[in-house]
Amino acid sequence: MSELSTPGQWLAKLASDELAQLVRELVKARKGKDSGVHKARKALQRLRGLLRLARTTAPEWHARVDGQLRHVRRRLGRLRDAAVRAELVGSMRDNGLPAEQQAPVDTAVAALVEAHRACWTGLDPAFWDRIDRSVARHLAAFDRWPLPEVSESAIHEALEKERRKAGLAAAKALGHVQRNRRHEMRRLLRRYAAMRKAAAYVLRQRDPGCKALVEAARELGVEGDLWLTATALRVSAGKEQTRALRSALEKHRRALCKKHDGELASLRRGLLSRRQAGHAARAKSARKAEKAARAAAGGADK
Repeated sequence: MSELSTPGQWLAKLASDELAQLVRELVKARKGKDSGVHKARKALQRLRGLLRLARTTAPEWHARVDGQLRHVRRRLGRLRDAAVRAELVGSMRDNGLPAEQQAPVDTAVAALVEAHRACWTGLDPAFWDRIDRSVARHLAAFDRWPLPEVSESAIHEALEKERRKAGLAAAKALGHVQRNRRHEMRRLLRRYAAMRKAAAYVLRQRDPGCKALVEAARELGVEGDLWLTATALRVSAGKEQTRALRSALEKHRRALCKKHDGELASLRRGLLSRRQAGHAARAKSARKAEKAARAAAGGADK
């Protein structure tokens, strides 16, 4: 740990740790464990988030590697989605339902559990081999990743770009209940939160607002869970048979959207605001410090 002295070196260490975690979870996933699939996807999400901190330093490299990691995560998505659908509808049944609604939910649970099982049995070793080879290529090329070159100013510039995107998505989602707008807002908020968490580690600084962003993204995720549950019910147990249940879920989702709008507005005024986030000001200050350090090093060489 003592030899790490720059943000880029800490960023490289964090990326190495996440790659190692990814490999461990893929071993579990290959053995048929849903938890391994879930944690592997989370590791990929964190890895992609921290690599975005290098986006301004090496944009072409980032675009290529990020696309490859996104592809791996999407390949695992089918397994994770099947598990989540079965879990969500199963929890609805376990929480108790009126007698007239029990039968369609039981039908849905049975169908979703079978679909989940079919996802696993439909995979052959070649599926996992392709994923393992993709990850192995990244491990082999890791020493050539440009992460040690990433400066503090570049990290703050990347955070500022992501803050603007998350803030714009939040503004577009406010007052609306459309699934696409809400999903995009949650996606960008989660990514911004992941980047701030990584940046706090890399810069060796505390970021009290990061935890609040993570919690907000988690709470907003309930909206997506309700939509996914309703969709799973319709597909697995029939449109007419589940109409009343789906209507209740949609009503609940819309109520949550309205409730969350107040929290979103607060985030826009606070943690997502340019002034409170302070990334642009910190980037400017860091650039000055880096310029002075280069000048001092040049003078010492003479």
